[in-house]
Amino acid sequence: MDNKGRGVFKKTRRIIAIGDLHGDMMQLLSILKDSKLIKRKNNKDEDACITNNDCVIDQWIWIGGDTYVVQMGDIFDGGGRKEIDEFDDKEVEILIFLMRLKKFAKNKGGDVLIIFGNHEYMNFNENYGYVQKKTLSKCIIKGKKELDVQYKHKKDEKCNKDTRKKLFRRGEDGVLAKIISKYCYGILQIGRTIFCHGGLKKEIGCKYSINDMNLLLQKYLLNKLNPKEKKEFHEIYGTNGIIWFRGYVSDMKKNCNDLEECLEQKGAERMVVGHTVQNGIKAKCEGQKKIYPIDVGLSRAFSQRKAQYLE
Repeated sequence: MDNKGRGVFKKTRRIIAIGDLHGDMMQLLSILKDSKLIKRKNNKDEDACITNNDCVIDQWIWIGGDTYVVQMGDIFDGGGRKEIDEFDDKEVEILIFLMRLKKFAKNKGGDVLIIFGNHEYMNFNENYGYVQKKTLSKCIIKGKKELDVQYKHKKDEKCNKDTRKKLFRRGEDGVLAKIISKYCYGILQIGRTIFCHGGLKKEIGCKYSINDMNLLLQKYLLNKLNPKEKKEFHEIYGTNGIIWFRGYVSDMKKNCNDLEECLEQKGAERMVVGHTVQNGIKAKCEGQKKIYPIDVGLSRAFSQRKAQYLE
């Protein structure tokens, strides 16, 4: 549990960090299975291929004990990078699956934590440039419980961009805003490791606490920011903020000293980020203070590179 404010956790025995998924449920399930966090409920051959029938939580049990899972954001937007969208993205299914898995993990002392990425932000701002065309015709199906949300095609109903606007409407009555504001984080610190989608600039890290950055995200999603908070939110989550900044990864020579100062100020030793696609996971910046960029283009939305995760 958060113990020093929202998004700050004690050191834990084992962490599995998963990069940007962009709607690819099969990759998520493959990683959770490979890292021995889940297994099938029935006695089916454990080596059997994962199929669409496996995309519901009822097919699985948590075997990860007290492991923490951190998903680095960009669950949404499985299109826009190729001429043809080649797979059926399952954006909402991933979110709901992870949130239900969270309950099982917490019963064993573990947890499942999700970072808010720039593609989540884009959708809340009606930027659908990376949404699959076929996804824009999906419909929202809501049940009675908070996590009973489906987003899929219906034969008897036609849906369009207006449906997606409803899905991502901010406010307490927003279909996803309430769930994401409750369960997701702009930035995390677990022990001496910081996790955020793009990167925490020194200037922002020195000015704002992790708790404050997460509370501002909550207020943004629930449409409760006052004028002063709106300015602060855009400083933290805007163009050079924690969901967009690539400086530590794209220009290490210039920014590694800033990384070291930022981590020192937060009492951390390393930073894990997504957002900037890498050809394999490898620590960057020399010395004790390091950054691990772990977006390896997992999703079939890309010309796939490596299916990797960080332990």
